[in-house]
Amino acid sequence: MAEAWKLFGEGYENYPLINMFQYYGPMHDGPVWPLLMKPADSPLSPTWQIGSSETLKPWPPSGDRIGESIGETLTLEEVVELTRRLSSSWEKGMAIFNELKDNYSNEPERLLDIGVAEALSVQFKSGYNILNFYLLREKMFRMEGMQRLELLDQLSEIIREEIELDKQLLLLCEKDSRLGFHSEAEGYKYFPDKIKWRMEQLRNVLTNDVKDIKNIILKGQLLFPGYTGQEPEGNTADCIASDSSICSAKSANLPAGLKWQLCGYDSCKIKIKWASAYSKNELYIFVSEEKSSVNTVSKTRLSSIEVKIEPERLFPSYHFIFDYLTEKNNDDPVHIIGYPLIYRGGFREIGETGIGYMAVRIPFHIIGLNGENLHPIRMDVKIETRDEGSCSWRSDNPTTERLILGSDNPDDLGWMVFLP
Repeated sequence: MAEAWKLFGEGYENYPLINMFQYYGPMHDGPVWPLLMKPADSPLSPTWQIGSSETLKPWPPSGDRIGESIGETLTLEEVVELTRRLSSSWEKGMAIFNELKDNYSNEPERLLDIGVAEALSVQFKSGYNILNFYLLREKMFRMEGMQRLELLDQLSEIIREEIELDKQLLLLCEKDSRLGFHSEAEGYKYFPDKIKWRMEQLRNVLTNDVKDIKNIILKGQLLFPGYTGQEPEGNTADCIASDSSICSAKSANLPAGLKWQLCGYDSCKIKIKWASAYSKNELYIFVSEEKSSVNTVSKTRLSSIEVKIEPERLFPSYHFIFDYLTEKNNDDPVHIIGYPLIYRGGFREIGETGIGYMAVRIPFHIIGLNGENLHPIRMDVKIETRDEGSCSWRSDNPTTERLILGSDNPDDLGWMVFLP
């Protein structure tokens, strides 16, 4: 018994101990998460709640935006490996427990305790499978050729294993009504009917979605290129290449050839446009403001520039908020402690007759990009003015508020494409 608990402890030491994983990770109720073979870009639901305190409605099943459970401390690959170690070590401990079952055949409470450990084994394995599923799915989407069929087979095998794990958990739940109950949520995160629903969802994926994706691969076509950015769909902004002298500690220059985009959504009464450029290490956003005749070059009506950037698909967006430039905010954007998705900095003004230009700078290392190997990213630009309202490049359709993640809606983002 002691040896089994030692293995449980060694496994649990690998639990990804980050807030986002505790808040949105799949270890609490992974056995009732649907697995989405086709991209849906749908959010994760809080682990500690049954329903939203704002809408008073139940949270829907978690979707495929697995990056919402990871944040910026670990990579998806690292979390997959940590949960693999956790699950593997726990299964070794369960093997010892199973050998001891016959010793407690007349002690139903002890058998139920062993059942709790077995339910945890299912939850940990399911959590690992979910994370690994989306890691492999995203890799497959970005590949070409027939080798994608091998990954499709691996994904299908994960789904089949999840069906078997659900069968195992279903039997445990029917014997022990405690399983699935979450004390903080004050309700059940999983229960027999929900497990059966998930099993049916998995069977439908195997029957329909796997077949559809296999046909696309056999035809030699890209998988969901509008989703991956290989062929961006919807609003697209071109980011031009430039040298590294765009922005210094004291001034900023306006590059030639910028591709301007109109901030046409919301209530702003003045015409505001934005454009972008990049150097080896940095991304620059420029904002153009039509100035009135009474305004001097140095007095902009803008109070803040917010640049929202999704570092990679399925991960939450970073919010870079730039205010008036001061001695305290004239360097790299600063991470706001306690708000992991928010950075603050200052914008620089570039004056020309009748038009005001503002410039902001975002180092690539903050958003995990490599200036020598850039790929399209999703983003938005929002402008707040002192007295003329606000406006944004893309429309604002907020979702139900979630802790840390806020009300960001991934459908509100457009694409930025880096031109050579």
